[in-house]
Amino acid sequence: MIIDKKIISKVQELTKFYLDKIIKIRETIHANPELGWEEKETSKLIQSELKKKNIPFTLVRNIGIIGLIKGTQKSNKKEKTILLRADMDALPLQEEVKISYASKVKNKMHACGHDAHTANLLGCALILNDMKNQFSGNIKLMFQPSEEVGEGGAKPMIDAGILKNPTVDAAIGLHVSGSTEIGNIELSRGKSSAAVDDFKITINAVGGHVSRPHNSANPCFIASQFVAGINSIIDKAVNPLKLPLVGICVIRGGEEGANNVIPTSTFIEGTTRSFDNSIRKDIPKIMEKYLQGLCLSAPTKATYKIDYLFLYPPLINDDKMVDLIYDVSTNLLGKNKFHYKPEGFGAEDFAYLTQNVPSVFYYVGVKDPKNKTQCCSVHSGTFSFDSKQFFTTAIPTMVISALEYLLK
Repeated sequence: MIIDKKIISKVQELTKFYLDKIIKIRETIHANPELGWEEKETSKLIQSELKKKNIPFTLVRNIGIIGLIKGTQKSNKKEKTILLRADMDALPLQEEVKISYASKVKNKMHACGHDAHTANLLGCALILNDMKNQFSGNIKLMFQPSEEVGEGGAKPMIDAGILKNPTVDAAIGLHVSGSTEIGNIELSRGKSSAAVDDFKITINAVGGHVSRPHNSANPCFIASQFVAGINSIIDKAVNPLKLPLVGICVIRGGEEGANNVIPTSTFIEGTTRSFDNSIRKDIPKIMEKYLQGLCLSAPTKATYKIDYLFLYPPLINDDKMVDLIYDVSTNLLGKNKFHYKPEGFGAEDFAYLTQNVPSVFYYVGVKDPKNKTQCCSVHSGTFSFDSKQFFTTAIPTMVISALEYLLK
């Protein structure tokens, strides 16, 4: 690292100074969770804190926040701009954890750590604003709505111009990791998270009495063949080194109590995950070809409809940005606290940023090996972790990584 040790000490000092405030903000957000594109109160809270520090910002759809901190140090080098991102939305889950700041809203909970991500970015903003005379260049702040829902919030914020005025040169994002111990950093070199797409299939056929199957086309039977066979079909249709994942998690057909009635329709819903863009585009074509064959083989007429929705692209970390996080993490925490992780089939709409600028997405451990009752599984009603342990790692690594990037 080229960053001065005095700057590192200052960041650590300011982290301690703001820690209680950031913990309180996280607890406020956690107790008042809001789902995707509903994060109005969360956004207002962040806006209020930015205004107190005279940090300018604009809004996207009245919820997403684009903040800007301009360094005031003079430099002969070309100014760079780095973007720091946090997501703000909660999940439709009932919280089961008995803590003082538990969710006050029925069936809504911050079960993926976005409350901590948001508070963490605010902490970074407060520190970087206090230290703006220590760097030249710009820090863009991206408080993003709706990472969990539909199209996500990253793309709308990109479409709204977050990567322009000034032009963003690089981006950093992070996430809590319940499988990683506290004080540790994990990330993937290159491929990190898969592309995610959703599909809905309706199979329509001629219904009838179960005793005369030859006079009908049973959509339940066609659906069961599709569910049982689609992964095998795809396995044989694509490069085995680039196999995608097809998960079918919803099947509906027939009426309860009508176990001798062949229904006229069956519904299937699922998701696909992939890393290769060409294979990603081929998956709905393979599905359609398979469904065509299944419907043609039915005794009477059967038809299908596929609604296939392309969602987040794969998240690919930039090598130089990975090196940046490695250098900062190993210098701050020690080499034994940094770990490379394999890519996974989870999805993350920070991927849209990686498609546009050199970016890196890393994970900060929240698993406490001494706490045997802690639930570290995200998207669980019992997910919980200690704020102080998270922020004392997350804030310094993100702030110093941003400063190191601007100084290089």
